[in-house]
Amino acid sequence: MRLNKRLQRRLIESVCGADARVLERINIDHTITKIEEFVNEIPPFYRFCYRISLWVIQYAIPPLAWKLRPFSSLSDGQCSKYLESWRSSRFYFKRILFKLPVIVCVLNIYSNRSLLDEMGFGKSLQHREAPVLGADGRVRCK
Repeated sequence: MRLNKRLQRRLIESVCGADARVLERINIDHTITKIEEFVNEIPPFYRFCYRISLWVIQYAIPPLAWKLRPFSSLSDGQCSKYLESWRSSRFYFKRILFKLPVIVCVLNIYSNRSLLDEMGFGKSLQHREAPVLGADGRVRCK
């Protein structure tokens, strides 16, 4: 498995670690594929920032973090502590670097329809499934 996929898998597992039901409802491989597709569609600058953020979280360049092992090889507890140290850091740059990959992961996790249905959003999303017909009877964009 490529490093990027292994790192994204570990990040998803760590972000959702407090709620096992989320991990049960999503297909992590499918979510990683959706993340890669999403990242490939964003502007090049943000794509670059996303990839740099993943790399920095993985390999921890001092003074951002001091650890000897890559993020993807840490235990569950160590991953959670490590991500919490990034989230609550006093160093603004470190917090911002942390937010980009987490936001991309969370957006793609919670776009899973079965997870949204279980959370009670099924009825409010039904209008998105029915095609909208124009006056000429053809399907139009929503």
